[in-house]
Amino acid sequence: MSKIVVVMTCHNRKNKTVNCLAKLHDGNTKHSYHYIVVDAGSTDGTANEIKAAHYADVQLVNAEPTLFWNGGMYRGIDEGMKSTAEYDYMLLVNDDVDFAPGIIDGLVDYAEHPEKKGSVIVGPTCSDKGEFSYGGILYNSRGIGYTMIGADSPDTVCTTFNANCTLIPMDIMRTVKNVDPYYKHSMGDFDLGFRITRMGKRIYVMPEYVGTCNDNPVEGSWQDTTLGIRKRIKLKESFKGLPFKDWFHYLHKNFGFLTACVRSVTPYIKIFIGK
Repeated sequence: MSKIVVVMTCHNRKNKTVNCLAKLHDGNTKHSYHYIVVDAGSTDGTANEIKAAHYADVQLVNAEPTLFWNGGMYRGIDEGMKSTAEYDYMLLVNDDVDFAPGIIDGLVDYAEHPEKKGSVIVGPTCSDKGEFSYGGILYNSRGIGYTMIGADSPDTVCTTFNANCTLIPMDIMRTVKNVDPYYKHSMGDFDLGFRITRMGKRIYVMPEYVGTCNDNPVEGSWQDTTLGIRKRIKLKESFKGLPFKDWFHYLHKNFGFLTACVRSVTPYIKIFIGK
């Protein structure tokens, strides 16, 4: 039996958060789990609903509402790393994943296969229409474009990952320590995966969907070409978009200064030419 600490963060989507916790508890009894849930100042009663469920294995961390995803995960990972418990793995999850019953036990078992032992294992997700949505990421040799790696490519060694469901051995987590606190909302998971890859560790994708999680819609985002230039730039610079400082930091850190200088302005060019 392995011991796993599960980390997630939430803010004002009570139904999804409560459902996620319920599904994580459904049928996953083979291994030992401890859940750390960082509630970033929810005002919709999320914390009360979690408390009302009386989960003995859930640690609720009350935090400020300005953390957003990366900040919330940083806080949760920090709590998990400070624990005196001897965990074998840390599982990073998003609270909008609707997990299949017993699938996390299966994810852990897969991670302990001899050919995958010591590697990071990503649990891929699909949309509610059954289409692949999140999983592993394979960058090309020049680091310009990437391919999403799903359940049909379990032997592909990925470069990084979406952290919607990612199982990381604790010896790896003890080395990388945490997500980079520089990021406010997104890119922290991609950045973490790059750091793990640079350690010489491998990242694989489980050959089975762990649950459903729909892609974020393009409509209404900075990539929505039906919107005006000013609106798109404002959305891009919002915490849920692609803010310049975070994006430049990510590019500089993982691809170098020259690439960062070029690719950090590319989104603005696309906006101005209507792409």
